Amino acid sequence: MRTEFVHRGHARELPDRVAQGDDTRPGTAAEIVLAFGHASQIASLNTTATGLMFRMWQQAFPDTTVDIDDDQEHREKLYGSSIDDAEAEARDKLAVSGRILGTIECRGWHDG
Repeated sequence: MRTEFVHRGHARELPDRVAQGDDTRPGTAAEIVLAFGHASQIASLNTTATGLMFRMWQQAFPDTTVDIDDDQEHREKLYGSSIDDAEAEARDKLAVSGRILGTIECRGWHDG
């Protein structure tokens, strides 16, 4: 999270979850990209993991203009359901239990 665009991708997802009433604890797309990036330095990623990493990259960093995955469409058609399952598992394993929105006591009147 030391790189600005990575932090922005992570930070963008959480308020969106709050606005939609979704759980804020599961791992974010940026967290999944980082985890799989580290894992790929230890062992080769299989097709499902590669598909998930590229899917999460596009979700976390939509402003990147570089086409990083020429095979995404084909991979999604062939392995989409496996990638869906891997995404659910990765979000669960990367969950942060304390990342919940508490009671908001601010009424928004900060200037008198």
